[in-house]
Amino acid sequence: MRSQNRGVARRVVAVAVLGAACIVSQSCSSNDRAQPLNKDVFPAADAGQEASFDPDDWDHDGYTPATGDCNEYDALVNPGAFEYVGNDVDDDCDGTKDNGYADCDEVAEGTGVSAEDAATAMNLCTPQFLLKAEYGFPGVPEQRAVRSEFGPNIAPRLGSTMLVMSSGLTLTPSEPGFVDTAPGTDHAMSTARPFAYASRPDCPNTTSAKIFDLADLQLKLKAPTNAKAFAFDFRFMTAEYPDYYCSPYNDAFAALVESERYDRVNVAYGAEGEFVSVNVSFWAICENTEKYEGCSESPSSVDGTGFGSDSGAPHGATRWLTTSVPVEPGEEFTVRLAVWDEGDNILDSTVLIDNFRWDINPAEKESTQEVK
Repeated sequence: MRSQNRGVARRVVAVAVLGAACIVSQSCSSNDRAQPLNKDVFPAADAGQEASFDPDDWDHDGYTPATGDCNEYDALVNPGAFEYVGNDVDDDCDGTKDNGYADCDEVAEGTGVSAEDAATAMNLCTPQFLLKAEYGFPGVPEQRAVRSEFGPNIAPRLGSTMLVMSSGLTLTPSEPGFVDTAPGTDHAMSTARPFAYASRPDCPNTTSAKIFDLADLQLKLKAPTNAKAFAFDFRFMTAEYPDYYCSPYNDAFAALVESERYDRVNVAYGAEGEFVSVNVSFWAICENTEKYEGCSESPSSVDGTGFGSDSGAPHGATRWLTTSVPVEPGEEFTVRLAVWDEGDNILDSTVLIDNFRWDINPAEKESTQEVK
């Protein structure tokens, strides 16, 4: 039995050594990647040893030359991988190196978009990784939009469009039908609270059993075989500032993940674990008050959105933030992005979401920080 195990081990070590040599030396040409391995390179299994894997899948990535694998020396290169731009490798075996997906988000602008177009607008554009997109709470059409800009000063982070979701309307002051964000739009909708609220320790936590005017997007995803993490960028702005700082009336944004590692855990939060709201530690665009000594950018930077200095009363916003989350390569998981009114149906809050991306570099844990 031990000799049988040693035979299997020799095969695995040979794969690892040859793959590592190819990667470290950068000596594999595109022709090398296109050729299947010569199996005579590897020692045969001991007599009677049954292979527990496809004999043509030498790097054990689930793909063979017959199913499109262009490099049996490297388990990170196969048709189930995503194209990591900048490593000079044809990661996904489509015949072209470093052809990313920055421009795949070209979908029609407007409100009332489909969940699939909402996902595409934030750069989730590859069907094999986006298994399903849907709205968990129907809301009204004007609560979700695909936009090429939000006001004159805010452009997408990547590509040509971004997703906008709001507890009110995704319209800007220059558009017909716009309603001031304070008092805002009361959609007269409520739902049982699907997740516990997380406030800063020095602010009261709400005990309300319901949340109001929810807008969400639920995504079922399959991580690429070479992905160790995913990330996305977002901005949050609310008319709850400044009057309802540190109060039970505090709208919020959350990104809840259910995966092998997470059980509906919010992965977008501030320094003290709080939801992204007017209380979040990243709050940066507002009138300088004693409550927010850290505010360093004028509300004029978000003019034209309904939350800037040109509003009836200036409100506030975060800058662009980015959240990174670890995943297991190839795992299926869900992400629920949600913005809602807290405590009542008035005073609107809006979130912009863009630049969803996979990463081959592992993330130790989820984290949110300002985009530099």
